[in-house]
Amino acid sequence: VEVRDNVAETQNGGGVIVGKGSFPRFHRVLIEGNAAAMDGGGVFSEGVENELEVYALFSNTTFANNICDTSGNGGHGANVYIYLSVHASFVNCIVADALNGEGIYVYDHDPLVTDSLSVSYSDFWGNSGGHVVSREHGELLGTIDGQGVLQLDPLFVEPGEDFHLQTVGEGHPEDSPCIDVGYPGEAWNDPDGSPGDRGRSAGPPGGDHDFTRVSDPTPADPCPAAAEARAAAA
Repeated sequence: VEVRDNVAETQNGGGVIVGKGSFPRFHRVLIEGNAAAMDGGGVFSEGVENELEVYALFSNTTFANNICDTSGNGGHGANVYIYLSVHASFVNCIVADALNGEGIYVYDHDPLVTDSLSVSYSDFWGNSGGHVVSREHGELLGTIDGQGVLQLDPLFVEPGEDFHLQTVGEGHPEDSPCIDVGYPGEAWNDPDGSPGDRGRSAGPPGGDHDFTRVSDPTPADPCPAAAEARAAAA
C-alpha cells in the first residue's frame, strides 16, 4: 500500500487521518510526500481521553518526505502527529526525512504511561525537527521504552522515488543498515525466509493485517491495553 503526494490544503492529516475510537494496523505501507496545512503531514491521529481512545500499530511502514504547516501557523509532526489519548506502536519502521518538522510529534505524552508510545526495531534519520518529540518533554528517542532503535541513513535505492533498501552484496558497506535487523523471530522474517528488514519493502506478508500467528504478543500488541480494548470492541 502506498499513500503518496496527497495534500490537506486547510487542515490536519495530509496522507492519513486516524479517527477517534479506531484500532488501525498499518503493515508494509509507504507514507511519502504528503503535506498538511496544519499538523501531521503524513499521519494525524487523535483520540478522546477515557472515551474514544486510539490504538494504532505501524509495522514495516516507511514514512518519508512529508510536510506539515504549509499554512505557516506553527504546525508539527511532518511525518506523524499524535494528539490526545493515542496509544501508538512502531515496529520495524523507518521514519526519515521529515522535511520541515518532527519525525513523530507527540502532543500529550506521559513518560510514566508506558503504553502511550512504543518504538522498537525502527530507524530514524534526517528528520529536520527531531525524531520523536514531545510538546512537554522534548526529544524522546533516548528515553522511550524501546529496543533496537537506529539513527542511520536507511540508504534507499533512490530517495524520493524508490524506497526499497539498497543492497550491493552481503556485508558490503553500502548495503542498507536496515537489512536483516528487524524484530527477531521467525514470524517476522522476510518472505524469502531471511531475518526481517525494516521498512515497507520487506517483513512478513501479513495477509489482511493478521498478526495472530505471532507467538510473542509484544510485536502484535506492543501496547498492553490495546489487546483488551480490541477484545472489548469485538
